[in-house]
Amino acid sequence: MRLNKRISIYKPTKVADGLGGFTETEVLQKETWGAVKPVSQKETQIMGLDVGQRACIISVRFDLSYKVDQNFVIKYTDYQNEARTFRVVSVLNRLEKNKFLQIVCNERTD
Repeated sequence: MRLNKRISIYKPTKVADGLGGFTETEVLQKETWGAVKPVSQKETQIMGLDVGQRACIISVRFDLSYKVDQNFVIKYTDYQNEARTFRVVSVLNRLEKNKFLQIVCNERTD
């Protein structure tokens, strides 16, 4: 597996807005290298993800050496210099070795 994509991992954090409320903002947790692999529609159905919804246009699988949970957001710029944002759907610990995480994500379009 080639970890050849620069990935930024963000954690949503509540920040006081000065008026007694809170605003949710994304705070950079780590920049790391990862592998990005598109997920086929068959894999999407096997994983139990929704198919055909506008909010889930593209599903991708990341392989990273960093611990992430379902609250995180992952950003990456593709080869066409297009910034892409992904919501974490599920985190799998490959072979239970805590070496690589397989992160299933949906592309965020809102």
